[in-house]
Amino acid sequence: MSLLAVKRPSRLSPPVDARVPELALLSDGSLGEVLGRLLATNVVVPAPPRVTYLEYSQGARLVLQVSVEIDGLTRSAVVRAGKAVTHSVRSTGTRLPGTGAWVHWFPADPQLPLLGASSTQLRGLVCDARGAEGATPVDGSARVMAYVPGRRATIALSPYVLKTYGSPAAFRAARGAMALLGDAHELPTPRGIRSLPGWLTTVQQQVSGTPAGLEDALPLAATAGRLLHRLHASDRLAAARRDPSSQLHLARTAVDVLAAVLPVQRDRATALLARLARTAPTGLPLVLSHGDFTIDQLLVAGDGSVVVTDVDNACQAPAALDVAAFAANLVSGRDGDAEHAEAVLAALADSHGWPPALRWHFAVAVLRRCDRPFRRWKKGWPEKSEAILDLVEKVTASRS
Repeated sequence: MSLLAVKRPSRLSPPVDARVPELALLSDGSLGEVLGRLLATNVVVPAPPRVTYLEYSQGARLVLQVSVEIDGLTRSAVVRAGKAVTHSVRSTGTRLPGTGAWVHWFPADPQLPLLGASSTQLRGLVCDARGAEGATPVDGSARVMAYVPGRRATIALSPYVLKTYGSPAAFRAARGAMALLGDAHELPTPRGIRSLPGWLTTVQQQVSGTPAGLEDALPLAATAGRLLHRLHASDRLAAARRDPSSQLHLARTAVDVLAAVLPVQRDRATALLARLARTAPTGLPLVLSHGDFTIDQLLVAGDGSVVVTDVDNACQAPAALDVAAFAANLVSGRDGDAEHAEAVLAALADSHGWPPALRWHFAVAVLRRCDRPFRRWKKGWPEKSEAILDLVEKVTASRS
């Protein structure tokens, strides 16, 4: 059985009747049992694995992270297949029986070696790096705060946070962003301490607070708008550039995935992308931008102030990029998402000021998310993707 095999619905079937196309091992429910057999014999897996990350390119690449309960313990595994299987993956992973895929059990990741380091090793690394500057004592154990297989991980090691990257390009971008904004002058963000090039890792000061959630987006919209206005007024320059063509490229990637796994929506999604390409704005001024400004990036401190926790994607871009991204990130195809996102977009723009081409950027940012329900393997994901396309159609139709 091929892990990349997909059950495709007929293109002639209406979207509401389309069978959900599923990766084979998830479709037949055997992935949990197969993973269990790698660790023990006669394992009984009480529930199907829960997908936490899915990166897919039809017939070419799959990276799948799942949580599965085995012998009463919850384990996280990363399954790679196709072009995601490199020499380092083969040499450090375990072959998934009956497939061409390979498995790593978290925290093992050949592209992010620091995940496998002990707290003592990490403390030594940070203290050695601080050197003559003098290191603040490091307390407690290391804790993984965020993880994207093969791409990046965030590790808390009080009073520091280490961010480690899976590629030199991603590390260089993050190091440049930290040098640009790590003094917290243009944006309230954790102060940069230093970088560890040999480990593709940056070190920042740890900050305390409560992560903002979806329910906080509207209450925090005015504050977020003011933060963006201050950032966009800066005369500092980022090395990276993000213009409308960059946004269209990202949206095209999402449309390609959706077209592969849900062919009944291929023509509709492709038509929306073409409409946005025809109406793309030109000549917009580029300002210093966050580049990935979402509610997930905000931390509310004890005094009520807001800290922006991640500036890795700092770039020169139209001001509308950040404003639109913040609202679009609230859209995942759930009931009420469209209304919530529109309300947040209006409140944010009222606070920041309405940048040129905001509705176009909002439509593109929402279209970028059309494959997200599939990539998170949400229940009823075809309907959720359809709802996202509904919002894109509404925005493009109403855009003046």
